Amino acid sequence: MTQEKMTAMLSETISVTAEQAREALEARGWNLLEAALLLQARERARRAEAYTAIRRGREGKLINALRALAARFGRVNTAAHGEVTAMTQLPARVIAPLMILPSGYACRCW
Repeated sequence: MTQEKMTAMLSETISVTAEQAREALEARGWNLLEAALLLQARERARRAEAYTAIRRGREGKLINALRALAARFGRVNTAAHGEVTAMTQLPARVIAPLMILPSGYACRCW
């Protein structure tokens, strides 16, 4: 099979560009199976990296929202009692239960 046919077959089968298929084939010595495995491994790595980036973005938004809420309650507490609270310095895993517990007592769900 010619190199052009191999490149076309690989690009259609794996759904990559002809240039990516040619690079993979050249990297694997024009072995079609090994080039296909290489392209699939690259795609898995790209997807894992994208998932990690999305996950970090979501966690960052949650932490920022909790810190903003804690800052708001901290200002109210300071105005009412004249003391400074440092809730914004606490990690999100500590702040979240502290904010959920009062709502449970208010609705007598417990």
